[in-house]
Amino acid sequence: MARYSKEEIEDNYEFKVMKRLIKKEFPFIMDMALTNNWTDYSSLFFVDLTLSTSLLMEYLDIPNTPKSTRYLKSFRSAIPYLTMLFPSEYNEGDRIYKLGKGVQSVLKKIHESPSIPDDMRLPRPVNVSGFSITDNPTIPNNKP
Repeated sequence: MARYSKEEIEDNYEFKVMKRLIKKEFPFIMDMALTNNWTDYSSLFFVDLTLSTSLLMEYLDIPNTPKSTRYLKSFRSAIPYLTMLFPSEYNEGDRIYKLGKGVQSVLKKIHESPSIPDDMRLPRPVNVSGFSITDNPTIPNNKP
């Protein structure tokens, strides 16, 4: 398989379609970019998704309280699972887990779509490596 540069992959038609659709389908996703170590893998392209936590909390209808946002303060780099952003009590019915799987499902469907011409297709599928956050919501003080 030919070697590709990061710019060639990110300029690929399929990659651009994925990036545009994922941001439209999930309004809390601000960006999609290849991971820094994307060349270490030969069967998949891994991407990191950058999220707006305030939009994610609004999307999931999670209140902005000290309890709901306590994990957000500790993440400085990408995390592998969306469910790690919030305490487990906010994941009733696995809704946050299912949202993460839904994001991955959209990427898979685009890669397998017959509407993407073969000559414009990426040479391998795209998989989510991690989620990083762009903003920490204003966390209310815990005053009596």
